[in-house]
Amino acid sequence: MSVATLVKFWAPWCGSCRLYNPAINRLVVNHSEIIELIDIDVSQQPEIAEQRGVLSLPTLILEVAGEEVLRLTGLMPYEKLEEAVLAALP
Repeated sequence: MSVATLVKFWAPWCGSCRLYNPAINRLVVNHSEIIELIDIDVSQQPEIAEQRGVLSLPTLILEVAGEEVLRLTGLMPYEKLEEAVLAALP
């Protein structure tokens, strides 16, 4: 049972998003018992990005019990990504 949902906002034309995918996928695989991933392609679902106030890509939003607990934008090394996400979990 997952504890948190990681919502990834990206687009196929976003080079940084493609570069970030391996780190995000590694995080979700390494912590699959507590984190589930939802991909939102903003070119296909712009209304969701607008509702969530996503202004730049890539953006990651970590939710626990439906509440946003962390928002990350731009690229970061895997270690910093993992540290930030795990620190935000209950």
